[in-house]
Amino acid sequence: MRRGIVVLTALLTCACGFFGSNPKKTVKKFLGALADGEYIGAYEYVSAKDKAFKELQAFVSEPASKWLPEGVAIDSDYEISSVDIEGSRAEVHVAFESSGSADGSPVIQIYEVIKEGKTWGVFLNWEAEALMAEASQLREQGKLKEAVKLYNRILASDPDYMAALDASSEVERLIALLEITNQYRLNHMEILNFRVRPDDRRSGPGTSVSGTILNNGHRTLRLVEITVYFTSSDGKIVADKMFQPIPSTNFSYHGETGYLRRGGVREFGYILDERLPSTWSGRAEALITKIEFEETT
Repeated sequence: MRRGIVVLTALLTCACGFFGSNPKKTVKKFLGALADGEYIGAYEYVSAKDKAFKELQAFVSEPASKWLPEGVAIDSDYEISSVDIEGSRAEVHVAFESSGSADGSPVIQIYEVIKEGKTWGVFLNWEAEALMAEASQLREQGKLKEAVKLYNRILASDPDYMAALDASSEVERLIALLEITNQYRLNHMEILNFRVRPDDRRSGPGTSVSGTILNNGHRTLRLVEITVYFTSSDGKIVADKMFQPIPSTNFSYHGETGYLRRGGVREFGYILDERLPSTWSGRAEALITKIEFEETT
């Protein structure tokens, strides 16, 4: 089955015997309900499988144009040109009239229809839609491998789902880049002369951290992030603070800017604004936790 098309499936809850009796009738009734503004009626043609992922209220809140080709009005005339049936699945080819067509030719939309039980009806593949949203959240949380698993679930049932194909390809690229940067960070980056000490100011006692970043690899870095972990007497982390010496931030009192070239060093120094927990032992460790190359290709 092809992607980039609206997918349609069956609903079998109504006592009406004619409901979804064949793929062609199902598509006509679905499109007719949308054209008449009968969105509740259109939802009746959506499968129980889809309804597990989207309730009526959510369906009604979406524009009806979502289920039509781009540029086609909801009340456009159309003609069903062909129906291809293969087992319990079918493709219904619909030719819509469109004023936006340059040569006046119809706009073709292929609706997929599946059979559930004894009836045919609309399948909108809302499971894939839900999985795409969940995968997007995982990406925002930095859980890239978990996101790829969800994209693969979508592609296992629909190998031509273009949104999942594109997103999966992009996340795989990010995972590969992350592995390269992690290896570079571990093998070619160092923090030298790290110090943590009291810093008395007019506003009261504070704490400062300072040190030197060394890039002894062959790549130029446009970003370096360090995290300082403050520990208790038994070695437990009681607080952590993240800094970004490259590029320099307003908190850096050295005022250095620019990228960190290969073989380069960069001093950093920061004063903490907040008070550390009373369980802090006075010890801390600084680690380089993130880097970005000048060029990512």
